[in-house]
Amino acid sequence: MYRLDESTTMFFPKFPLESTVLAHPHSPPHQNTIIGVPTYLRPNIYTIKYSDGSISEYSDTDGILEALNAPSPITVTSLLPDWIKGGSTATLFTNDMTKPRHGQLHMDSDGNWIFCFG
Repeated sequence: MYRLDESTTMFFPKFPLESTVLAHPHSPPHQNTIIGVPTYLRPNIYTIKYSDGSISEYSDTDGILEALNAPSPITVTSLLPDWIKGGSTATLFTNDMTKPRHGQLHMDSDGNWIFCFG
């Protein structure tokens, strides 16, 4: 399951979206905001926005990015993204459908996900 308006990732990024980081490509380091996190196609690339509005991309393996405030540890209880919960809006499209259907996700008493149209 993927949500179109968020990154489609099954791992937790080192720097979450909207977090503040220091970038060290030049001296002195600049304070920036993370506006893009790694994806499957680009697993180590973060997009940052500088205070002047310009953007740059850096790999987390370069050692250029440094967390300004370390995020608190995340406990994982599910492999599904956090947005998947009862009442979430979703779009269903399968190979045998001619067009996508919009609706909501719900969980039944047995813990099975149900897609309700409308």
